[in-house]
Amino acid sequence: MSEFDKTVEYIRQKLNPIRDIVVRMHSILIWEKSYHAPCIIMFITFIFMCLWLIEVPIISKICFMGIIATLIDYFLPFINEIFSLPKWNDSSEKLFNNECHLIAKTWLNVKEFYQLVCSWKYSKTKLYYSTLLTVLMVIAWIGTQIHNLLLLYLSTMFIVLYPGLSHYNMIEDFFLNIRQWLQSSFSKHQPSTTAQSKKIK
Repeated sequence: MSEFDKTVEYIRQKLNPIRDIVVRMHSILIWEKSYHAPCIIMFITFIFMCLWLIEVPIISKICFMGIIATLIDYFLPFINEIFSLPKWNDSSEKLFNNECHLIAKTWLNVKEFYQLVCSWKYSKTKLYYSTLLTVLMVIAWIGTQIHNLLLLYLSTMFIVLYPGLSHYNMIEDFFLNIRQWLQSSFSKHQPSTTAQSKKIK
């Protein structure tokens, strides 16, 4: 059995007690209904609004988020019963398997990237330390320019909305529009540059 199959099987075992939640969350994260995206935005905004209004130190905010995560983990079996599907059929099983494969693939990609960066420490020492220091300095600079809670809010919002954006190809369309706009902008300047060169001659 390959590492990928082992990872998929491990994830299946971990997620099997809450498989109904996984299937339902998939439909929400890909915006199966038109109201899913606004609900996600309002939910994340509500949580971060509470954190902002509390105005406690960063350590207390981390502990507060840890308390929420612990409560969610404790109540997951009960939530799974509430959101359980009326009938678990082949399509539900297939969707659950796809989610396990996607999570396993993402996890292995992150693990592979981490191992690659760690290998640079010995094979490409200068590249490793220069890249690490540059990334840390950039993050530190961004942290001084933007409020940390706002930065965390924007990052969380992007991560949660990413499945829906990817499902509807919005990210690809966005970069495609930027690419087309840049190409059209350069093509507009191209004739004028050519005409000026002809006049000089």
